[in-house]
Amino acid sequence: MKILQPVTRASLRHDQLLEELRCAAIKPNLSQTKRLHDQILANARIRQKPFLLNRLIYLYGKCGALDQAWEVFVNKYQRDSFSWNLIIAAYAENGRLERAREVFDKMDEPDVVTWTTMLRAYAQAGQIAEARRLFDRISSPDTVAYNTIIAAYIHARELDQARQLFDRMEKKSICTWNSMIAAYSQLGDLEISRSMFDAMPRRSVITWNSLVTAYARSGELDAADSLFDRMPQRDVVSWTAMLAANTLAGNLDRLRALFDAMPERNAVSWNSMISAHTHRARPDDAQDFFDRMPMHTTLAWNTLLSAHAQVGNVEGVEWIFHRIPEKNSLSYTAMVRAYSQNNLLEQARRVFDSMPQFDIVSANALLTANALMGDLESAKRIYAQIPFPSPAACTTMITAYSQQGNIRQAKILFDSLPEPDVVSWTAMAAAFADNGNILEAKRIFDTQPVRDRISWTAMAAAFASNGFAREAIHLVWIISLEGLRADEAAFSSVLSAASRVGRLEDAIEFFVSMIGDHGLAPVREHYCCVVDGLARAGRLADAEELVESMPFLPGDTAWGSLLTASRTQRDLDRGERSSGEMGDLDPSNAAPLKTMFNIYKEKDHHHLS
Repeated sequence: MKILQPVTRASLRHDQLLEELRCAAIKPNLSQTKRLHDQILANARIRQKPFLLNRLIYLYGKCGALDQAWEVFVNKYQRDSFSWNLIIAAYAENGRLERAREVFDKMDEPDVVTWTTMLRAYAQAGQIAEARRLFDRISSPDTVAYNTIIAAYIHARELDQARQLFDRMEKKSICTWNSMIAAYSQLGDLEISRSMFDAMPRRSVITWNSLVTAYARSGELDAADSLFDRMPQRDVVSWTAMLAANTLAGNLDRLRALFDAMPERNAVSWNSMISAHTHRARPDDAQDFFDRMPMHTTLAWNTLLSAHAQVGNVEGVEWIFHRIPEKNSLSYTAMVRAYSQNNLLEQARRVFDSMPQFDIVSANALLTANALMGDLESAKRIYAQIPFPSPAACTTMITAYSQQGNIRQAKILFDSLPEPDVVSWTAMAAAFADNGNILEAKRIFDTQPVRDRISWTAMAAAFASNGFAREAIHLVWIISLEGLRADEAAFSSVLSAASRVGRLEDAIEFFVSMIGDHGLAPVREHYCCVVDGLARAGRLADAEELVESMPFLPGDTAWGSLLTASRTQRDLDRGERSSGEMGDLDPSNAAPLKTMFNIYKEKDHHHLS
């Protein structure tokens, strides 16, 4: 019994240390790891236990203490493949890739785990070429090795290479199939995603979720619904994907039906419902879901706050803000935005100043609000508080200076940007155009390294607003030649320009081209531009016919153009009809009656003379 006693004690101490090492792995701590290391070294019976020492290498690696990890490794009497793998992983995970490779090259016979560890290290470091060279050296790569290199190619968006390796695999795991389907789905290639899905021998709920989410994100709700209904098993991700899709589509009826059918709901599903009704400007419904929510998360409070802010319910916003139990930066930012959107800049500033920590999003919101209100001095003070202004903040200030006519300061700020983005370039060109310097605006536009559709549209609008109709029209044609698609805003600019300077034929040609060449459906603003052009040209009958043939109810702008032209042409009958239509739209608007009074007066004067 005396002989067995010390062995039993050693075994107990070994088990205790092993348990402590396991617990330490949950949240590695260097001081705790050193303490455990000292206890192991102090006990001669267990100081060379392989499993304990391997655990130490792992823990030191997780703490970034590579010297200590190496010390444990080199002092081991017996180094198994597990020890080698742990020390290689320690160096690799701490960014010491070259050192990891040195240790790897010293191994006599790396096993498949060692190869995969090194392969994963190169892949995570973005060294795809080196990872591939290493992969090609593996005599018999297993599924894990294949999955690692395929994942690396997917991350680098080299799907052709990933697909080649996928097709080479003799045994494909569900994880491999899921990775490929998810990759094609995220790139929007739903046809290949679906063909791979159909070819799978077995599918997991993750597989179904990948494709359902892909269809949902692409707005193909019918396909997403069909797949969702066929799912043999659904988890919270499946339901959340469908909730998100219907939220984006604004399909509240379907959204409610899905929500009601959910077997169990979590915070994400409740927040989705609150968010959906918030985006549709239905604060009462958002409030109803919030009130029914079992536990209110900070996100739910913030979303509800935004719902009331969107409809200008400042009192409701304040009531909610003061009752949020744990406010975060988003809470304060939502409050700053709520006040800013309602032009309550003093209140917005007070909330901003009371924030526990400086928040760049709140600063940008307050900066934008002050800039839009024309309060340049306040905008400058806020901008000065931002430690590293983003291009968006700089662009806001460029616009603010421009609106005050201080084009020189706007240009100084623009020139101070190390790498202006496309928005900053566009804002600077617009600043010169808004201040009447169209030549400098064109010079900025011409030197811009990258132009997007907004840049072209803004320049077309600049030409149009400064009376250069021919240049504006020409620029819209150029947009198509650049491989971009002219949008509704671009056509609004040229139609307005052509109408104002009397180039009616160009306006009509562009109006027809919108539909035939660009596949765009004209909106009310486009119709109004052509109506205005026809009215200015004295073609009142054609203008009235176009107003009456609009596929939607004409607004007061269209009838107003016709009424103004009726006065110019002394067309009493058409003027009366236009005035009557405007009166029906807004009985409180006295302007049509005044115009008709002037038409009657001028007509009487014309008869008398």
